[in-house]
Amino acid sequence: MAPGAWDRLLFSAKESVYKAWFPLARCWLGFEDVTVHVDIATGEFRAEITRAVDAPPGVPRRFEGWFAVHAPWVLTAVVITALGP
Repeated sequence: MAPGAWDRLLFSAKESVYKAWFPLARCWLGFEDVTVHVDIATGEFRAEITRAVDAPPGVPRRFEGWFAVHAPWVLTAVVITALGP
């Protein structure tokens, strides 16, 4: 990955999680409230909400996503496939 892209990848992954999270939870998240683990080899990432929040039942706290880096752009996406009980 290009030097300097790590910060953009991390920000974009967390922003993708937030955009999936907020319509379901109606709860704000800060940058430090999401932990991201990146797999460079597969172009995938896992993210988890690490702060205790009062979200409605069934709102996911873990997300899986994909990323692509095509300098100068970083693209990320998450998909929610199922909501828990």
